[in-house]
Amino acid sequence: MKPAKQYYELFKEVPTGLTKGIAALLLFDYKEDPEAIELQETIKKVGMEGALFQYSQLEKEHPLVAAIQKQVEWLKESK
Repeated sequence: MKPAKQYYELFKEVPTGLTKGIAALLLFDYKEDPEAIELQETIKKVGMEGALFQYSQLEKEHPLVAAIQKQVEWLKESK
């Protein structure tokens, strides 16, 4: 997440490739991976925006949040 935040701060543009990677990470749901289980439980409890804030301190108004959510939807539709 830090590289995406740094890129945005530096160039005032959303790094599409990085947001796509973050979206893929948020969708990673592998029952044998304790961190994946924890992340999915967090998303279920507080939603995607809440999880992004919890893990990266990104406020829901930050442009990266909308870009990540857009990538999540795109990845879900691409399955």
